[in-house]
Amino acid sequence: MKRTVIAALALLWAASASFAATYYVSPTGKDTNNGLTPQTAFASINAADSKGLLVPGDRVEVMSGTYNLKEANVVFKVSGTEEAPIVYSADEAVLTNAGYVFGGRADNLVIEGFAIKDSAIGVQIRGSNITVRNCVFENISDSCVYFMTGGGETVENCRFFDCTGTNCVQIEGPSSSEYGADNILRNNIFRGIDGVSVAVSSRSSNKIYNNTFLDTGKYILRIYTGNQPAKADIRNNIFEGADYDAVFCTDTASSITHSNNLYFNNRRDFTPGPAPAPGDLFGDPMLDPVTFAPLENSAAINTGIDVGLPYNGGAPDIGAVESDSQAKPGVVVARALRHGNNNPAAGVTIHAGNYYAVTG
Repeated sequence: MKRTVIAALALLWAASASFAATYYVSPTGKDTNNGLTPQTAFASINAADSKGLLVPGDRVEVMSGTYNLKEANVVFKVSGTEEAPIVYSADEAVLTNAGYVFGGRADNLVIEGFAIKDSAIGVQIRGSNITVRNCVFENISDSCVYFMTGGGETVENCRFFDCTGTNCVQIEGPSSSEYGADNILRNNIFRGIDGVSVAVSSRSSNKIYNNTFLDTGKYILRIYTGNQPAKADIRNNIFEGADYDAVFCTDTASSITHSNNLYFNNRRDFTPGPAPAPGDLFGDPMLDPVTFAPLENSAAINTGIDVGLPYNGGAPDIGAVESDSQAKPGVVVARALRHGNNNPAAGVTIHAGNYYAVTG
């Protein structure tokens, strides 16, 4: 009997998923349309939500064009489920001129493929299990992504350029005693950030993997703590150009695990001052200025640690973009700028006076 009930529930879920709808949005659409085809698209990105049409598993496809959101911010009300999130997907859509672009209260959403420009806030959501991926944020004056969260948030494969707010990406709990957990930041590129690139308030399982931070402002990664020490796992990141600290944690009792990160031209690399970790590198990452991939002789090639992401060669690269090149043994591959705790110390091997590799 129990197996019969489980099988019936599985069939019911599969049937409901198979009937998930796709709604279309176009700059030339009308909210009086039904939104079910590109020819009968809505004009507003949140039309299907505000009309009460969405159910878990539905998709909202935002067609190519520029959307001026000055009078029409996107406010989420309807949630998906963990098994069937609601997906908002863009095809070369540019969202601009908003106080905030995406906001509201909802869980289990995916926001992907948008270019968000010239606005105050990109994404500001109260909810859990929100994924923001393959998006570009440019010239944002406040937060690019701000989760007031229940946890399970993911920011991946995004680009953050020339943003001036206090915190570019901020993940925190809804009060001082509740913090987001099980959050993932991976394969993102940050360039020209005036404030803090990533601010995290968390008690457990913040995975910060394979990000590239360039020409940043005050702090690159700032980890705040509350009633309990924070926990974060920091691997395979490039930290370059922090005016203050590349990684700063407000509590020395916090549980921070880290290795195989590359530091260059920061005032301080890691505060409050743990020793360099095995696999850490100190020197110029030598990246392509357009693609941000490591150049042929970069120290970032094949010097990362496997964190479950796909990679080429014998080991992952450090940074957000995996190179097709292979590391060349015996080649001087970085130029170090000595200051702060970039200076050689115990456990650090000097390579031809040009870059430092921590060997354990």
